[in-house]
Amino acid sequence: MSRPLRVVLHAAAAAALGLAVWRTAALHDPDAASAAADAVQGVLFRLRGPRARDPRIVLAAIDDESIDRIGTFPWRRDVMARLVDRLTALGARTIALDVLFLDRSASPKADAELARAVRRSGRVVLARTAPIGADGR
Repeated sequence: MSRPLRVVLHAAAAAALGLAVWRTAALHDPDAASAAADAVQGVLFRLRGPRARDPRIVLAAIDDESIDRIGTFPWRRDVMARLVDRLTALGARTIALDVLFLDRSASPKADAELARAVRRSGRVVLARTAPIGADGR
């Protein structure tokens, strides 16, 4: 059997198994369903193999080096505002902030700075939580 066919068959089997496990688990334990979905996704990524990096996409990560330089996370909103301004100035077409800003910070001024930076940029996509219905979905 050729490698491409084998990969497709494994992927289809993993997807079918993952869907069955996820559906069953979702009825009884949403956390287990999420873990099952993560496991299936991991299998599919391994089957797919590595892909070349898209040079149009740049990831600005909150990593140990960043925390050493800027301070503990979560960062102040004015720090995030400067990040948005800098990425906009560098020509980013889209800035996705995978950070939830659920509460007001200790500094209303910093909150306002971030809001202004997001409006000025016009390129920012903010993370948000998904609404959960009465049935837990």
